Amino acid sequence: MPSAQHRRAARRVRAPLADGRPSALGRRAFLRAIAWGALLPLTGAAGARGEESSAFEAALLALLSDPSGAARIGRVYLAGQPEEARRELLARRLCDALGEGPRSTLRERMARCARRDFTRGDTVQLSGWLVSRSEARLCALAALASAERPG
Repeated sequence: MPSAQHRRAARRVRAPLADGRPSALGRRAFLRAIAWGALLPLTGAAGARGEESSAFEAALLALLSDPSGAARIGRVYLAGQPEEARRELLARRLCDALGEGPRSTLRERMARCARRDFTRGDTVQLSGWLVSRSEARLCALAALASAERPG
């Protein structure tokens, strides 16, 4: 019967370091890394590049019940924050703020993010309204998206 030390050693996976020496990676750490790697395409974090970026933006914009009204608010925000007038920058910042999770939870994560912004005082005043920074960025994304649509 193997000793406790042998059982612990058997649970370790050996992975080479950059210099070729083997390193011990615990079974749990290995499984966590595999799980995160499998979930990454489902997260917002994966969504801010290339084709995934446009799908992520579309999912964000689908949260808006009144895209044209949101675009008006977004233009006001961008007038005061012209350095943020890039879709990829806004998408990346929203992605970072929303954290990881499946797209099916995007609405809930956006609501949590807005509450967190208010708690932290990360708000902006737009046309007399106090808006969370994340909501303002989502509206700015709508403004930029509507400006780029033909017609």
